[in-house]
This record gives sequence, structure tokens and C-alpha cells, in this order.
Amino acid sequence: MKHTPSRAAVAAVACLGLLFGGVTAVTPAGASFTDAATAAAQLNWNRVWNQQLKPKTDRRYYTKAKSNRRYYTKRQTDSTFYSRTESDSRFETRHQAYRGTYFISGNGAGSLVSDSISYGATLAVAPTAHYIRLGDPVPAGCSGSASAPNADPGHLCVFEANAVNVGPRYVTDTTFAPNTATPTGAYLYATVAAAGNGYYAGTWVLRPGGSATVTNSRQAPSLGRVGAEIGR
Repeated sequence: MKHTPSRAAVAAVACLGLLFGGVTAVTPAGASFTDAATAAAQLNWNRVWNQQLKPKTDRRYYTKAKSNRRYYTKRQTDSTFYSRTESDSRFETRHQAYRGTYFISGNGAGSLVSDSISYGATLAVAPTAHYIRLGDPVPAGCSGSASAPNADPGHLCVFEANAVNVGPRYVTDTTFAPNTATPTGAYLYATVAAAGNGYYAGTWVLRPGGSATVTNSRQAPSLGRVGAEIGR
């Protein structure tokens, strides 16, 4: 089995090398090991330390005084940089936006055409929800369009891009009250207006923030059968 020398053994060999290196410098060439040992016993080790060893360590390493002059002390660091509490109160938290698309269809007059949005995150409270029908003005709390949806923190904005042969459309929570949502998602529902096929489609965006902060999240949100993304 291969033997690996310990750190202590390596250090001892290194010290002996330094000692006998110093002895060699003051012992004539060709002298025997006994002569070298005698010379070592007669050496002024204080002079060896001060003249040969100490200058090398002083050049290689900082003393405590030099380190304190060169680098920040703990007190200086505490007074120079923000603490976490100070940073949280001074700077606004950057909120991620959760975005997705939807396409919902059905057939037959009066048929229910609905699906659900899942944020992929759990909020502390439900966001303020908005369903923006095609051609409607964009309400406060929402911005952009169906092709580039955006929302203020604490708002869920559902933008409609197309609607064919469907009645009024809503975003709701489990009570089916218009313009509501839950902390984990919402429902989209409408009915087919007349005989034949009906559908509606668009995009949605949720931006947590305010009291509607994320308390738990999964890897990706989704809308029922359709995937979604997380962005800025």
C-alpha cells in the first residue's frame, strides 16, 4: 500500500531543509555532515531568523496592522454597506411576470366554453383580476396588449385577441363572480352564442406584488391544456 506522508512530516522535512540550507550558507564546501552539525550548534539562530527567514515572511504576508490599514474592518464594512433590512426598505423588489396563452372553444348554442388558469405559484392573497375583451380600453393595473401583455404588481390581466360566436366572457374565482381570481389561479368562461362552433383566445399575465406576493411556486405556470412562461 502506498504511504502518504502526513502534513506534520512534510512540515518537519521543510524546516530541516531551511535549517541545513542556512548551515550550508555558512559552512565551507566539502565539510562533513559532522562538521555541518557542529557548525549548526554554533550558529547564532537569532541572526539566521532575522537576516534570512524573517525578511522573506515579512515580504510574503501582511501583518495584522498592515491588513487593517489595507482592508475594511468589520465596523467600516457595517457603516459602508447596506444591511439586508436597509436594502429591503430602500429598494423596490423586482417582481417576475407569469404569462400564458389561451384558446377555448365549444359547439352548440348555450354550450359552456371554459378553462382554468394556473399561475404555477401560490400568492398570499388573490390578485386583482381583469378580463379585457377585444376592443375594450385597457383598465388601470394592466398595460400593453394581447400581443405584449403586462400588469402592475398584484394584478392578473387577461387580454382577448379573438372571439367568435360566444357571449360575454369572464375571468372568475370559484364563486364565478366576474373579474375575480384565487391565490393559485382563475377560471375563464363563456357560452356559445348561436348554433355552430364558438371560441375565444388571447393571452394573460400575472405580476405578483403588494399583498399578493408569492409564498410558494412550481417550475412553470400553465393554462389548462396550454403551457406558459415566466418572464420580466
